[in-house]
Amino acid sequence: MWKKYFVELRGENTTETTRERKNFFETLGCSDFGLELFNQFYFSRTRRSLEHFYPQAKADGNDNKPTQDQINCLGNYAMIGSEINSSGNSWDPNAKLSHYLDNGKIRQVSVASIKFMIMMQVCKDNMLEKRRVQGLEWVYEDIQEHQIKMENILLYS
Repeated sequence: MWKKYFVELRGENTTETTRERKNFFETLGCSDFGLELFNQFYFSRTRRSLEHFYPQAKADGNDNKPTQDQINCLGNYAMIGSEINSSGNSWDPNAKLSHYLDNGKIRQVSVASIKFMIMMQVCKDNMLEKRRVQGLEWVYEDIQEHQIKMENILLYS
């Protein structure tokens, strides 16, 4: 994802209204959350913890909640630092959104993963734009769509 940003947008004078930037975020599957995260991102060996964005502890398959099988996939995973993972591993997606985002500003802790930020933005988009019921901001349909977007970036970029 960072390489895609580097190749397509880095160094370009883009705003939220430019076609290239709109296409970039559309490819990621979320609304424009700015380029600050990409500019601040760095590769680190400490990101070795696999985070389930939809937590394993809350998967049960009832009331539109995903099952264990549905959450154990690329569309629901993000690599983050273990200290971040241990503090929020049982939080639902909306709680993670509230904790890691501060009035739309990216906290340093969320710079841990571009993919994690994309999933949070999808959750935020669902909450604000699609007017989903609280607790259903990240469902199996979102996991599937996100996985397809990520596979396309990995395979075709």
